[in-house]
Amino acid sequence: MAAEKYEFEIAEIIKNKIESLSDYQSKSTIVHPSITNTDVIHLISDEKNSYAHYFKIINGSVIHAQTIEIKKKMEEPDEEILLFAIIEFRNRFNSKSKEILVPFLPKVSLPECEYVIPKIGDKKKLLDLCYKNVLAFKYERDSQIAITDPEKHTERIMNQMMKDLRMKEQPRRIEGFDNSNLQGDFAVSAMPVFINGKPAKKEYRHFNIKTVEGPDDFASMEEVVYRRYKRMLDENLQLPQLIIIDGGKGQLSVLLSPILSRNIRKSIKDCIVCKMVDWNHTV
Repeated sequence: MAAEKYEFEIAEIIKNKIESLSDYQSKSTIVHPSITNTDVIHLISDEKNSYAHYFKIINGSVIHAQTIEIKKKMEEPDEEILLFAIIEFRNRFNSKSKEILVPFLPKVSLPECEYVIPKIGDKKKLLDLCYKNVLAFKYERDSQIAITDPEKHTERIMNQMMKDLRMKEQPRRIEGFDNSNLQGDFAVSAMPVFINGKPAKKEYRHFNIKTVEGPDDFASMEEVVYRRYKRMLDENLQLPQLIIIDGGKGQLSVLLSPILSRNIRKSIKDCIVCKMVDWNHTV
């Protein structure tokens, strides 16, 4: 009886260990067996805060994952904040990894560590996942602020857009233009409006194209922009801080062409962004 009891106790111990291992494995995300002893960190920032997400990879599995929010005390560059986040995470989780996957190079190198900016493969996918996690965390924080303090939320969005688009003032009023036609006929243009970052549907306008024959997107864009802002200037109405058009360099050139009146070109020159061009073409 004593032998049977002993065997039963041993079996129970082994069973508990197997269950513990299974539970541990279920909580670990398997990434790739070739990625071992690696730290992964991604960071994004807005005007006042930075957010960093961390993965600790051991033997191909994510054994630790965490996101932290870092409040900026001054205009610290992201390279400096990323270095702070790396040191914080490695101390917090006692990481001795010699490889650290990052989206860009931090301010200073760490002893016996190598920064890697992956471009392809499993390591790139892992860094992309890290980015998605930190982006989701920031979105959740912004959503909470939008509910508890909507004015603060709007101010943060306006400041971020002003910074990203290199504008001189916050884009409190945004107007956009998009042209369409039915097989070359019945050309129209729609103008959605956003005020303080929210759709202002009562301000939406539709324009029937009057002077253009056939599917000429450039000429249609020129007509509706001229009609819209000539009227606003004639009525002494405040122009939007940001105008967005659906098009490319051609549409942008049309809006700045000499065909438009000098007053209109001068008034709208500082607030046009072309949707299909990178932000370096903001004028």
